[in-house]
Amino acid sequence: TKLTDEINKASRSYDSMGGQLDRAKNRLQYYNSGLADLQKGYKQSTALSKSYVERLEAEGKQDDANKARLSGLKQAYSNIEAQYKTQSDELDKIRKASGDTSDAYKRQQVRVNETATAMAKAKTSQNELLKSMEKEPHAFMHGVRSKLDSIDDKAKKTSHLFGTILGAHLVANGITNAIGQITASFGALKDSVVQYDNKQRTMTATWTTLTGSNGKGKQMVNIGNELASAFNQNINVVDELNQSFYHVFDNAPRTKELTKSILTLGDTLNLSDENVTRLGTNFTHMLSSGKMQLGDFNMINDQLPMYAGKMLEFEKKQQHNSKLTMSTLRDQMSAGKISAKDAEEVMNSLGGKYKDASENLMKTIPGMERSIKTQMPALLRAVYKPIANMKSPLMGQF
Repeated sequence: TKLTDEINKASRSYDSMGGQLDRAKNRLQYYNSGLADLQKGYKQSTALSKSYVERLEAEGKQDDANKARLSGLKQAYSNIEAQYKTQSDELDKIRKASGDTSDAYKRQQVRVNETATAMAKAKTSQNELLKSMEKEPHAFMHGVRSKLDSIDDKAKKTSHLFGTILGAHLVANGITNAIGQITASFGALKDSVVQYDNKQRTMTATWTTLTGSNGKGKQMVNIGNELASAFNQNINVVDELNQSFYHVFDNAPRTKELTKSILTLGDTLNLSDENVTRLGTNFTHMLSSGKMQLGDFNMINDQLPMYAGKMLEFEKKQQHNSKLTMSTLRDQMSAGKISAKDAEEVMNSLGGKYKDASENLMKTIPGMERSIKTQMPALLRAVYKPIANMKSPLMGQF
């Protein structure tokens, strides 16, 4: 009996030590993954950003405080994005080691979902701050005259299709009169130019922060304006896509190509601005994980019905397996065997296939209306140049 008690006591000690060893291994794995450093860095940078913003607000420098807050949100998003990638990699390791029904896998899934939620909240906070910054009043004439020399060139770069619409179709629809009424009103002109100028300033500040360089920031602003003009698309939608993809790629040409493909497919299926942005967000989450997971594939295919067939066709060639079925491809996605790079190439190939969709859409009445709505601010800014040169007491309003 005494020996049995000793054995039981030893067994309990063994179990306890085993549990301690498992916890130690998990802790070591946690530090080796780099997640500890990321989370520590997140807390430190967030605290530093908060203290700096509060200091600027106390000094009455609200514009600088907003810029600092935006910079802090960008850094926080990048950090959380890196955490998401690390945790997703760990989830894949646990699945391979213990299966997707194990307790460890489910616990890690919760962590991944919580991090994804934090990413979404950080992105929402950025967007809300950007919108509030765009609405803030500023000195309207500050720096305007120094930029007027480039307006003629920008106006000439407006897509030929938009020029055709203005020159031929608008007169027939009586829209020219409406434009004349807008440009005849100094108040309306000022509001339109202020809104356009605000957006350009905000984009410049955001991209300078994101790229870490004035030159690279200006390049991305130019890319955004170029695509918005070429597709007669809302600059906010274009800039949102560019920012999302640049976060992943840190590469201007690659970002531009994928944004162009998403805009093309949005016009192909006549998606709303909201749905185009949602498609970009879903695709960004997939790119961040490095794998085309089945859930991401389903969401993308819900919006782009042609995507599944193109993906299967691509993977047949990629895997040199002409007998590959959609069912097998889905299993491969569930197992994390399909790379995000493959998904990106498929999206760009579809963009090339339907490259004429945007121009065809602009020939329709809804397309014309979108052209006017999205391109009018830039054109009104060009209209401001001759008005600004007028010698009139009325210009004192500006």
